[in-house]
Amino acid sequence: MLANLFKYEFMKRWKSMRYILLSYGLIEIVLLIICKMFSSKMDITQFFSEGSHEIGKIGFLFIIIMVLYFAFTLILLMTPFIEGNMKYEKDLAGKQSALELMIPAESWKKVLSKLITAICATIICGIIVIASVIIFFLVISNFEKTIVDLIFNGLREIINYPTETIFIIIIGLFTYASIFLLSFLCIAISKWITHKKKTSDIISFVVLVGVIAIISFLEIQVDKFPITTFTLYGINTNLSTIILDILIFIILFIGTSFIMERKIEN
Repeated sequence: MLANLFKYEFMKRWKSMRYILLSYGLIEIVLLIICKMFSSKMDITQFFSEGSHEIGKIGFLFIIIMVLYFAFTLILLMTPFIEGNMKYEKDLAGKQSALELMIPAESWKKVLSKLITAICATIICGIIVIASVIIFFLVISNFEKTIVDLIFNGLREIINYPTETIFIIIIGLFTYASIFLLSFLCIAISKWITHKKKTSDIISFVVLVGVIAIISFLEIQVDKFPITTFTLYGINTNLSTIILDILIFIILFIGTSFIMERKIEN
C-alpha cells in the first residue's frame, strides 16, 4: 500500500508541477535572452572578471531583468513547499478529491508519502535552480574564465569532501522535513476544529506561533544542559540538541498522523 501511495502522490505532484516547470523554463529562457541582448551592448565581462560594483556600468534595465530572473528561481524553489501545504489542506477538506480521505491506508503512510514526494520535488527544483544560476552567469559572462574556474572549484570542493557535503545535505533535508511536518500539524489541527477556510487559516497561524514558541523554549532549556558538546564538519552542536530535534520530528509526525486518522478521517 505504501508503494501505491508513493506512486499516487508522485503522479499528483507531476500533473501539477509539469506546467510550472514548463512555464519556468520558457520564462527563464526569454529573460536570459533579453539579458544577453543588453549585455552585448556593454562590456559586461569586466563586471564579472574584475568584480566591479558600479551599477551604472551595467544598466538599469539589465538589473531589472536580472532581478526578475533570480526572483523566478526563488519562486520555483519555494513552490514545492507552498503547493505541498495547499494540496494537503485541500486533501483534508475533501476539495482535492472526494475520496482522498477514504483511501484504505493508515494515516502515517499518507503523511509519509506526502512528505517524501514534497522533499523529492524540492530536490528536483533545487537542482534546476542551481543549474539556472550557473547557466545565467556562464552565458552573460561569455563563459569568462574566472566564472568557469569558480564553478569548477566549487564542484571540486564537493567531490573532494563528499562526506561533508552529504552531511550538510542530510541536515538541510531533515530541517526542511521538520518544517514541513510542523506545517502539516498546524493544518491538521485547524481542519480538526473547523473546515471553514478563513477560520482554519487563523487557527493554523495561531497554532504555528504557539508550537514555535514551545520548541524555542525547549531548545533554550536544552542548551543550558548539554550532554556533550562537539564540532561536526565545522558545525558546533551538542547531543542534547540532536536528541531534542529527533524527538520533535517524531512528535510532529505522530501528532499529524493521529489527528488525521482519529479526528478527521473518522
